[in-house]
Amino acid sequence: MKTLIVEDDFVSRRILKDILSPYGDCDIAIDGSEAVQAYRLAREDQKPYDLICMDIMMPNMDGQEALVAIRELERTSGVKSREEVKVIMISALDSPKRFSPPIIGAARHRIWSSRSAGKG
Repeated sequence: MKTLIVEDDFVSRRILKDILSPYGDCDIAIDGSEAVQAYRLAREDQKPYDLICMDIMMPNMDGQEALVAIRELERTSGVKSREEVKVIMISALDSPKRFSPPIIGAARHRIWSSRSAGKG
């Protein structure tokens, strides 16, 4: 499995890499701009990512903007929805109500926060 970890916090990047590296190669990006560039280059090299784990709030380009840009790259490249890269959005936010509508649509699945764990 080829994974892209997109996180601006060093400790969080390290934890994610430690968890995911036994399952395959892990690349790192520190903001959304780097994530979009890494995604585009991987696709051009015919070695696309299987999974992207991306923080929502980052400097320069945040995770929400990056996800929308990645989905647009997929759309313009003719990637079918069932073949889109799987994305896990990471957040310390306590409520999905704080996510913008574009990210909810681009995520394709329910948004979950680690702070909501254990809450009904």
